[in-house]
Amino acid sequence: LKDLVPLDYLKGNEKAAQLLKNRIARVSVRGLRHISKDTVLSRITIKKGQTVSPQQVSVDLRTLFQTGFFKDVAAFARQIKGGTEIIYFIKEHPTIREIRYEGNDELDDDDLKEKVDIKPYTVLNKSDLKRNAVKIKDAYIDEGHYLATVDFRLEEVGGGAMVDIIY
Repeated sequence: LKDLVPLDYLKGNEKAAQLLKNRIARVSVRGLRHISKDTVLSRITIKKGQTVSPQQVSVDLRTLFQTGFFKDVAAFARQIKGGTEIIYFIKEHPTIREIRYEGNDELDDDDLKEKVDIKPYTVLNKSDLKRNAVKIKDAYIDEGHYLATVDFRLEEVGGGAMVDIIY
């Protein structure tokens, strides 16, 4: 993999510029654990047979990152037979193992579970965590507990591949 050219800093990167002028012979994705390659490829605009602009690479990286499924996304290119290969290296967010509730004196766990739409064994999405914290707070407000605060924390499990969410 030493022949890979990073595509994140394209300004002044002559080798990357030259690779992008070639036709794309292959688009690869590496680092996936739970999300399918087809899901990733459906989100990007770069396809086999095209020539690519630096702006297109930037837009695709931003689009992938904004899905909320990934901790990190990077793109590299290399010369292969027939053109250029674009390789996306992806680091997924961990999978949710379980969701727990602590300090919920006024509402029981079952009441909170009805409000929360995050499910175990799905990929962690930070915006979902925040949105569900608001839903829990709204449940407290509906019960007349206007000063309630709701936070969350994550506990890594299994070397960081999974997390427990604690509201």
